[in-house]
Amino acid sequence: MELNDVHGTQKAYRKILQSMARPGENFILPNETNNMMAYVTCLEGTKTLLYTLLDSSVTFHIPTENQQMIDLISTYTLARHETIEKADFIICPKGTTEEQLIRCMEKCAIGTLTDPHLSTTFIIEQSMNEQLPSLPITGPGVKEVNKMKLGVPEHVLAVREARLQEFPLGFDMIFVQEDGNIFSLPRTSHVGRKVTQ
Repeated sequence: MELNDVHGTQKAYRKILQSMARPGENFILPNETNNMMAYVTCLEGTKTLLYTLLDSSVTFHIPTENQQMIDLISTYTLARHETIEKADFIICPKGTTEEQLIRCMEKCAIGTLTDPHLSTTFIIEQSMNEQLPSLPITGPGVKEVNKMKLGVPEHVLAVREARLQEFPLGFDMIFVQEDGNIFSLPRTSHVGRKVTQ
């Protein structure tokens, strides 16, 4: 890894930490690491996240079972593809179905009471559906209420809420947008329902 790559991943990692600390706020990732994974068919922001977060010590799962994508990510990052239950990161590229996402949420690792960090982080490429409402996000790191279009239907988010009943157990989510922005939904954040006027 060259010096510029190190600086790029450091910048990206700081943005990821800021994103986790301030749920529902947009943060733009730097572009320094994007060229490292040129042949992986995913959003540029996703490439930066993968290059920053994945290495030989972690595992990942792709629910679409895109073998070419799996092989390329493993080659570039040295991370190993695993089952849903054993994956440190679950990568949901565009084209991931609701059923696949729900299955991953139901089966992914949520840590234990003594080791809550042994849980999954989702990286979800956001398919912006303008029909979906903006939902209120509350919790630590949110001053009052943030409203975000998550690009995920409420019944899918209900599965998330069901698995976050016993804090500190749970999983974290990073959403990637086409414009390079990311925003995070850590396990400490609560997503409300659409408020009917």
